[in-house]
Amino acid sequence: MENGGIADNKITASSYEGNERLPQYGRLHHDKAWTSQSTDNASWIQVDLGQEMKIIGILTQGLQTMAHEYCVEEFRVKTGVSETLLSYVQDNDGIGEKVLCMPLFLGGGL
Repeated sequence: MENGGIADNKITASSYEGNERLPQYGRLHHDKAWTSQSTDNASWIQVDLGQEMKIIGILTQGLQTMAHEYCVEEFRVKTGVSETLLSYVQDNDGIGEKVLCMPLFLGGGL
């Protein structure tokens, strides 16, 4: 995704905060970033890989501006073969949704 191998129109989101925060800016090492609207309490970003693939990792990256620091603290992952057949990745016990938490490095910037 980072190298642009996935087309911009294959990256969608529940919302975005203006033209400087579009979903396609959710790529690593970009000078812009995707952020949802501040009123979006159930925000999501979705990537259509175009075919079934094994995902071995997910990386997130924050953005620091003069006015704000944006970062993901916690997220869940859904997978599926179509938008209507998505299911959450389960925790190790297979009982509930796996919640992934990102370490926060406070005071050192992003």
